[in-house]
Amino acid sequence: MKLRLILCCVLGLLFWSMTSCDSGFKRDGIRYTIQADGLVVMPTQVKEYVGDIKIPDSVVYHGKKYAVLKISTGAFENCKLLKSVVIPATVKEISSNAFAQCLGLQVIHCRVEAPVAIDSTTFEGVSLNKCVLSVPLQMAKSYANAPYWNQFSIYEEGEVVDHTTLPATAVAIKVDDHGE
Repeated sequence: MKLRLILCCVLGLLFWSMTSCDSGFKRDGIRYTIQADGLVVMPTQVKEYVGDIKIPDSVVYHGKKYAVLKISTGAFENCKLLKSVVIPATVKEISSNAFAQCLGLQVIHCRVEAPVAIDSTTFEGVSLNKCVLSVPLQMAKSYANAPYWNQFSIYEEGEVVDHTTLPATAVAIKVDDHGE
């Protein structure tokens, strides 16, 4: 009887550890969870994201390639030392409080063609008018007309912006393919 109970406990723990390992993992310092249609960027217990973060468009896990589709609620919340983030074109959803209280956030490179719906809490506490939002070419107008995105200083990829001294009335300088 005791042996059967011990065996059941061991098998239960083994099964639990196998399923919990597959439901969430870290790659290059970013925590993900697998959902049916792709990956979701998840929050960590310790707010460890610092400096510049590039969320990839896809991640290979156990030999399978998954697209990064969502940034979950609170994924980067309270990461006060996060300076910049690259959001890949594959992202279809950015949840509430995803970047809330990221007080050091200065630049967002959003590769998503059309603005993803966000709410007032997504970037709550971030100085939106001092934070540069870099968007794909010819998409600045779409972002400027999108709720909450329109509060950022919006520039298109390829424009040169000195975000360390960016005044509220800054004008970006367009650079051609030759860097001139």
